Amino acid sequence: MENTKLALTLLLCYLLGGCAVGALPEQMTFKSEQPLGYDEALLGEISVSEVKGGQTTNPLWTSEIGGIGFHTALKESLKLQGLLAEEGRFQLNPTFVKVDQPFAGFDMTVSSEINYILIDTQTGQEVMNENIVSEHTSTVGDAFLGSARLQHANEGAARNNIQQLLNRLSELKLGGQVSLVF
Repeated sequence: MENTKLALTLLLCYLLGGCAVGALPEQMTFKSEQPLGYDEALLGEISVSEVKGGQTTNPLWTSEIGGIGFHTALKESLKLQGLLAEEGRFQLNPTFVKVDQPFAGFDMTVSSEINYILIDTQTGQEVMNENIVSEHTSTVGDAFLGSARLQHANEGAARNNIQQLLNRLSELKLGGQVSLVF
C-alpha cells in the first residue's frame, strides 16, 4: 500500500511537471571548440578520484548537484580537453565545499564551491590545491517551472566551476618540475 502511494505521488508530480530532477552530467560538461592549451606534462595524464560531497536529488524536494553526475561531467570535460587518463601521472581529487541555492524566485542563482587537489602520483607532491567558486543564474526565460529553473542554475554553476578548473590547469607551467601550488 505504501509503495502504491509513493508511485502515485511520483506519477502525479511527473504529470504536473513539478518534480525535481538532479543536474544532468551532459549539461554540466564544459565543451569548447578548441583545447585551452596545457603544459605537455598534463596531456592525457589526469585521472579523477571519486567526488566527495554532492547531494542526491529527492524528486519531491529540490534539484541538487550529485557527486556521481558531477564526476561524469568532470571526466568528460577533461577528456574533451585531451587531459583525461584512466591511470595518469596526476590524480585530481574534487570535493564539494558548499552549494548555495535559492528556495524560490524568478531569477535563481546557484553558487558552487569545489576544492580541487591535483597530486603528482610519481612524487606524491601536491601540484594544486584550490577552492573554485562559480555561479550561474537561470531566469524564467530559461525555464518556466521553478524546479527546472533550479536544475538549470545547478548545471550552469557546475559547468562554470569545471571551466574555471580547466582555466587554472591551463595556467600550470610544469616544465619538467612539478612545484606550483595555488
